[in-house]
Amino acid sequence: MASSTSICDSEELLLKRNVTFSDLRDEIRENGDTLHLAGMQWVSFRILIRNNAGTLEHYFPASPNYIGVNGASSTPSTLPTGTNSSTPFTAGAIRYDTLNHVIILDTNYTGFTDDLSVMTSVYSVSTGTNIVVAPGILSSDVNGVTRNRLTLSFYQTPDRTLFDINTTNIEPDENVNIGVQGFIPVYA
Repeated sequence: MASSTSICDSEELLLKRNVTFSDLRDEIRENGDTLHLAGMQWVSFRILIRNNAGTLEHYFPASPNYIGVNGASSTPSTLPTGTNSSTPFTAGAIRYDTLNHVIILDTNYTGFTDDLSVMTSVYSVSTGTNIVVAPGILSSDVNGVTRNRLTLSFYQTPDRTLFDINTTNIEPDENVNIGVQGFIPVYA
């Protein structure tokens, strides 16, 4: 049975008593099956970037429902690579025009410049190169709209050399499959 007061009645999580799994479960159920903390919502999704016959495509193979990335789709779409200030997102993502190892996701970090509560996992890479992916927040102008957005920066291991997202590093029929988990702001 759900409690009459929330364990998180403000933008701070104050634990005044032991919180059990049941308390957390009930909190999620009362808030539309999502967990919110400090104005952000828990997300867990994957983004797959592939080379389809010489064209870079991306898609979100996890649930296409709300995952915190505006326009995210489980249908493969061409990854935009043009000038960011005049190129729109396609299905929630764009490659950074001057930092080709960075993917920008269409998220809304307005007011959240230091609150990065996200981690990434490399699920699979078929390129033959070992990589790591670092999440970050970057103020970027995409199609005339400047805001702080979640970014994914790709590096080769073990030396952390930049791994550019292009058709040289990701050859035809190759892909990188990245998991993203954590708290990000609700898109508005």
